[in-house]
Amino acid sequence: MDEKFPTPNNSEDRETQKNELLVLAKELYQSNETFRFPGLEPESYAKLKASDEEFPGYTTPYRRHN
Repeated sequence: MDEKFPTPNNSEDRETQKNELLVLAKELYQSNETFRFPGLEPESYAKLKASDEEFPGYTTPYRRHN
């Protein structure tokens, strides 16, 4: 199945869609909601975690937790 997102027909529609996506992205970022990634294998996660501990902020965005 080859489904695609609908594309806006003109530049005004494209700009409106862009602004709506930016608003939604900002809301999601500010919510600090976390999401599970059930497809990540435990061994891979362990390697990522070790790399992040060795090089904070290099493998993932650095965020201080209070």
